[in-house]
Amino acid sequence: MQRARLDAGVRARRRYGLVWQDRRRRSGPDQRSRGRRVRKPHLASAPAPRGCAAARERQPRHARAAALRDRGGAAQTPLQATARPASLLEMKSLRLNGIAGRMILFFVSLLVLVQLAVFVTIDLRADQIAQTTVDHQLELGERVFERLWRQNNTQLEQQASVLAADFGLREALASNDRGTILSVLANHATRVGAAAMIVVSLDGRVLVDSLHPTRGPQSFEFSSLLARAQDSGHAAATVAIDGPLYQLVMVPVLAPEPIAYVAIGFRVDDASAREFGDLTGLEVSFVSSAAKRGRAVAASTLTPEARSELALIAPAGASAWAHQAVTLAHRQLATRVRSLQPAGSGTIDVVLQKSLDEAVEPFRQLRASFGLLALFCVAATIVGSVLIARNITRPIRSLAQAALRIQAGDYASAVPVPNQGEIGAFATTFNHMQDAIASREGEIRRLAYRDPLTDLPNRPLFLEQLDRTIDDCGKAGQVFSVLLMDLDRFRFVNDTLGHHAGDRVIIEVASRLRAALSEHDVLARLGGDEFAVLLSPQQRLEAPTVAGQLLQCLQAPVVVDGQGLDVGVSIGIAHFPRHGTDAMTLLRRADVAMYVAKREHRGLEEYDHRIDRHRQHHLSLLGELRQAIDGNELRLHFQPKIDLRTGEFRGAEALVRWVHPVRGSVPPSEFIPFAEQTGFIRHVTRWVIDAALAQIQAWQAMAVEVPVAINVSARDLSGLELPNLLVEAMQRYRVAPRLISIEITESALMEDPQHAARILARVRDLGVGIAIDDYGTGYSALSYLAQLSVDSLKIDRSLINNLREGSKNAAIVRSTVALGQNLGLTVVAEGVETPDQIELLRQFGCHQAQGFGLAKPMPAEQAIGWIIAQELAQDSLESTSTGRESTTDRPPSPARRARRMLRLAPPA
Repeated sequence: MQRARLDAGVRARRRYGLVWQDRRRRSGPDQRSRGRRVRKPHLASAPAPRGCAAARERQPRHARAAALRDRGGAAQTPLQATARPASLLEMKSLRLNGIAGRMILFFVSLLVLVQLAVFVTIDLRADQIAQTTVDHQLELGERVFERLWRQNNTQLEQQASVLAADFGLREALASNDRGTILSVLANHATRVGAAAMIVVSLDGRVLVDSLHPTRGPQSFEFSSLLARAQDSGHAAATVAIDGPLYQLVMVPVLAPEPIAYVAIGFRVDDASAREFGDLTGLEVSFVSSAAKRGRAVAASTLTPEARSELALIAPAGASAWAHQAVTLAHRQLATRVRSLQPAGSGTIDVVLQKSLDEAVEPFRQLRASFGLLALFCVAATIVGSVLIARNITRPIRSLAQAALRIQAGDYASAVPVPNQGEIGAFATTFNHMQDAIASREGEIRRLAYRDPLTDLPNRPLFLEQLDRTIDDCGKAGQVFSVLLMDLDRFRFVNDTLGHHAGDRVIIEVASRLRAALSEHDVLARLGGDEFAVLLSPQQRLEAPTVAGQLLQCLQAPVVVDGQGLDVGVSIGIAHFPRHGTDAMTLLRRADVAMYVAKREHRGLEEYDHRIDRHRQHHLSLLGELRQAIDGNELRLHFQPKIDLRTGEFRGAEALVRWVHPVRGSVPPSEFIPFAEQTGFIRHVTRWVIDAALAQIQAWQAMAVEVPVAINVSARDLSGLELPNLLVEAMQRYRVAPRLISIEITESALMEDPQHAARILARVRDLGVGIAIDDYGTGYSALSYLAQLSVDSLKIDRSLINNLREGSKNAAIVRSTVALGQNLGLTVVAEGVETPDQIELLRQFGCHQAQGFGLAKPMPAEQAIGWIIAQELAQDSLESTSTGRESTTDRPPSPARRARRMLRLAPPA
């Protein structure tokens, strides 16, 4: 899209034709104000054909301008004919008491006064300006120096890390091979250009020092540097070693725990100072102090004489002259001092200086140049004033009157164009400027109130029209509706095909919506992929009917570059005055309804106050959930899994429960989904893993082993910390991996299958079992099921609820069981509630089941009693049955093993 050209009214005369052509090209609905006062644009559902109305409104003005030009070239009246010679005589005699003479005297006097004032100001302010300039250069140079110094530290840290990771160095340190260590340090120093390489033991002894290769082990001089490296894993400082300065960085050598610390450093010498000086544009000096050597200039860009003088004043202390001008070698230098981080007992300062003499020198040259320029300007002003005064007196009044009309917003009357050369051109330019201002104001208002991509009203204009409609309908007692729309899958279009394709989709969607609405309705683009519709009170159809038509018009794919894109829309509806009596409330509630429609995949949704209460309730719950973990408000319940073939207990699923101190028991369905949306589910998962393994440990202390399944979400699989959480918990509570399994949903797997497969492989390598939860509700491909390292499938309760012989659910469950058996997976049915369901599942060959028909979720103390009671009942049933196959060869269930252990355990 082309933007408004704001300089159209001040172009050169030879481009006047281009100005008119450009203005005509931009003419449209928003330029109709030309020829009258500019008014605020009104909202419309579709723009009128470009150029038609504007051309009709331009015609009278051009006709008047032509008439004025014709009158300028017609025969003059007798009064005009007699006035012309008199005016010429007056212009020839330029008297000082006339307007021309007064203009010349005024402009020359004004110019002289201005030049004198400028000259005096420059003379008085030269030093101050120079000082300000130097201070700015010092400040900028100081920031550049700090950045360069940090970059050097970063580079040193990277090089030190590379050295610390060197396998040869770690082997040499492990074997205390001093020669190999020196060789590795020398090779690395040659590669990176380091001047100092030091290896320090964990107890602070220098093992190898490249500056003193023959020196034996001794205490590391810079203990504070070593302490910071031990605390944070790396440390940097500027140190003085035998006089010279070094920029030093220290990092640990890990194998995998620290076995030593290596320090690497660059020498700070005159070459370094010159490099900093070239990059900062300043004089750079490094001043160090030590208890034995006193203060000295270690490196500098100054001359030897200036360096000696700097060394003499340095002992006075940096605070005495850090921000003052000092004289060194007959040069006045503005000074800044910055302390560098030392590691020893002394201090190290960098002194940044800038010459004030060099800053003042341009002002001295400026004085001389300004004097010559002042003389020339006075002469040129006199000549120019004489020439200009002859031609500007008579048209001034008409131009001033025209300017007043323009100031008042009246662009209809053109300035008369006299046939007098420059004055005529100036009057023509004035008319062009008048037209350009009108066009520019119209364009500015269009940009302020129109969306540049679709030419639809934008948010400010829509809100203005909505406020006006609310006022009108409130007074008339009428009702209307607001529709808020958001495109579905638009982000996918942008991410996949690029923003240019997204723009074309937005344009096509806007065109379809505009065609589907009546001329009384207002369509606006609020931003991004969000549209709004203000249904007029004259709209005969109900809002849901109009919304259905909008959904229908977007059902056909949007074709971009020959590719059809399925772009749907979610629509929220709010009604005035039922859902709000102000614009912001109506939009907010339409937005709430729209997001419900998007979440529920309904296409359209009318606002319901219960939705808002529900959202506020969940927002409050999320805030309180953060305190629930620390406040010990969460609980774990365990739901047993039963072997359908033998009736034995095979494990339990850990289910989180929230006992709120005020709300009471909060169902997981009210806080788990929203915790997943915000990412807080990771904290909940961490708590569940910790609590489940703590309970397993407690049962093991009772000589009971119970396998427990833990649910994890898509957010847990999106990161890398899940395997580490399991490892830490198993080590902390000494729980065997065979007693743990995790359950993940199909949707969690399909968000990023490759990443999920990698995480599950790591979990599988730990020996932890993996189950696919809610199987049958997602969209996962069977190929992924074959590739993932899973142990079991859990058939979703939605397939079990209506399970009966001959039903479609029965066919799906039978095929799922067969699929799991063929893949060697354990198939578990969840949500089992009736004996008929249990019998059908047993006939299908389903391995295990859980649900309220078998056992409800129970606290840990009830669960262990239920498990033992279940196994006792199973043993009694087996012992009383006749003709049944012996169970001595069948592996005992976890509960049977636990019960046997309890029998053998000595009394407390």
